[in-house]
Amino acid sequence: MIGIFQKKEEKDKPKEGRFADTNAMFVKPEKYDYHVITQDAENWAPKIAKEI
Repeated sequence: MIGIFQKKEEKDKPKEGRFADTNAMFVKPEKYDYHVITQDAENWAPKIAKEI
């Protein structure tokens, strides 16, 4: 099951974190079950819970 809750005008969080070693080994997933793009658990949790 793939669920993507992303509006076209919204973007992901910053491309880099504050830890260089983590940034160096991070590989962006090609496939995911849910793509949450904002820090709004009250919004996302019910939507994802309904799907699973």
